[in-house]
Amino acid sequence: AAGPAAAGAAGAGALEVAQRFLEHHEEWEAALRQTLGPRGTEDWRARAHRAIQQQQANQAAHGEIPDCGALFVRRVRARNLRKADHWDDSDPYVVFGFAGQEQQLSVVWNNNSPEWRIAGRQDDGDGAWEELCFDVLSLREHNILTVQVRDYDRFSHDEPLGCVDQGVPSSPRGSSGGGGFNVMDALRGHFTSDHGPPHPHSGDPASKTLLSDYSQRPELLPHVELCDDGTVKCYFQLSGEGAGTEGRGTISFELAYDVTGATGDPLVYQPESQDEALLLVGHADLASGHHREDFETSSQGFFLDSRNVSAQVNRAIPREIFDEVWEYNRLLDKLSLMTTDPSLNYSAGKVVDQDLESLNGAMSEESFKRGSSNPTHFASNAQATIQFLQALQHVQSIEPTASKDPLRMSAFTFQGALLPSIGEWSLERRRVLCNQVFLAKSHISAEERKRQAAAAAAAAAAGCKNWLPWAIL
Repeated sequence: AAGPAAAGAAGAGALEVAQRFLEHHEEWEAALRQTLGPRGTEDWRARAHRAIQQQQANQAAHGEIPDCGALFVRRVRARNLRKADHWDDSDPYVVFGFAGQEQQLSVVWNNNSPEWRIAGRQDDGDGAWEELCFDVLSLREHNILTVQVRDYDRFSHDEPLGCVDQGVPSSPRGSSGGGGFNVMDALRGHFTSDHGPPHPHSGDPASKTLLSDYSQRPELLPHVELCDDGTVKCYFQLSGEGAGTEGRGTISFELAYDVTGATGDPLVYQPESQDEALLLVGHADLASGHHREDFETSSQGFFLDSRNVSAQVNRAIPREIFDEVWEYNRLLDKLSLMTTDPSLNYSAGKVVDQDLESLNGAMSEESFKRGSSNPTHFASNAQATIQFLQALQHVQSIEPTASKDPLRMSAFTFQGALLPSIGEWSLERRRVLCNQVFLAKSHISAEERKRQAAAAAAAAAAGCKNWLPWAIL
């Protein structure tokens, strides 16, 4: 039962995308060609699709993590730090290092369990916590984040209070602070280190109580929690010089990996696979690609491309071409009759084949909406589907033949101006009809997918019934 339901939902989603495509595809194409020109548009599309293919290959090889972006560190807390001062608690601050960049948080005075908040803020709202940001030029090449907690001292060298060390070698461009940890492992939801197997992420039952007692049970660390908003919460036990002999010091913070902003030097040419603007717009273009191909197929026969067709002719239109255009318009009347809402249909009285009157509006958007909850709707309109596809096939066969004769192309394309006595199907009316035909074909395709899914589900159910007695025996 889930198969047809899922197919129906997918079909409805595809139709919504198709409708949005119809609303905006002309503006999109016009903007591309006006900005880049015809050859520039094709070159841009080729580059965008190459970039997306490279990005997909990189994501497949590296856990679907984009290579470029910005890494944010925030909501930093430490617990049970060693008391480094003789009279007072420690004055800790944290130094983070990534890919040759080193940044630090402010000093928290006299506190062995500090939180790095903005002064005067105790909430978790935006802007309540100190935040660091690192440019990520290539996460594959540089993916180690080092973390070291230090005690500030006015009169001598700052003392270490421990670091994060997950047994990975320091990045060649990294900073001091132990081995650090692999950011890609954290973003994937686990850590791999010399200390043992990957630790569970927040979806595992064993980790449910960790958030409240990780500071009391450091043996559970390290730990990573993947959040619904895309951020990653990290929990570590501090080790190394200055961590103390009891090993109770811990640190936690939140990572956010942003891939929407610009990366790298904007004045330096970015490789295609790292060109965020190219990838962003390319994905949008690619998402509508199959709809564009379907639309181009559906638009054949409607004489919509008038760029290379002359609206001026130097001689009278022969009677033969006049009759051809008249017959062509009757085919358009048939398509209009079937794909237009009956309450808005003005072609019914012009249709030569009066038998089609019973199919008035049968392939319209309103008809499909009304019948979407009726599983027999499509079967009951099989005749309309046959008539629709036959008429469309006939219409689409005319333009390739007419394209061989410039005079015929002019007569069909600009019939309103060149054949005013019969030229009721103007370029704009044909464009509207083409959109209706495109949506009708989308509905037919969606109904066919649902039919195939239902047949597959029925076959699977029959197979289970045939198999079950033998399994019991």
